[in-house]
Amino acid sequence: EAVTIEKQLFGENTTYAHIGRPYITGEETPTARYMPVDDIGRFTQYLLLAGENPINYIDLTKQQIKYRFEIPLAWNDKAKNTLLIKLVVDALRKQGYQVVNDIVSPAPILSGDVEPPKYFKLVKASITYLYSETTDIYEFKVYYMAALYELDMG
Repeated sequence: EAVTIEKQLFGENTTYAHIGRPYITGEETPTARYMPVDDIGRFTQYLLLAGENPINYIDLTKQQIKYRFEIPLAWNDKAKNTLLIKLVVDALRKQGYQVVNDIVSPAPILSGDVEPPKYFKLVKASITYLYSETTDIYEFKVYYMAALYELDMG
């Protein structure tokens, strides 16, 4: 999964892991939007392949959606309970990041909002640096994360 590690250059010294890669909009006041790629980017396709209607998992009324590529991030409560979402959020948390889905909220995802996966144990996660992007306010480092889980029925 592609994730963007944001570090604010001014103000509070906080590091967040945004799901997706940054898409910078605006010239006078740059704003970052996040484009999900990999499994989260294919979330609605996976739902269709499973015979599910994506509208049951995606909240298209989210005011934060500005671009079509953001739709897979418009999770409702049912989406937050899917294994895919739980695995991605869990792996990032276990790497020490506060996970952010900007379409749901600009604040980090709370542990009660997306619970860890049941019966799955993280074996190993690796994060590989891809590239950086800097604005006047933010520095973004884009990484690719791969996580390996094993079934744990104990």
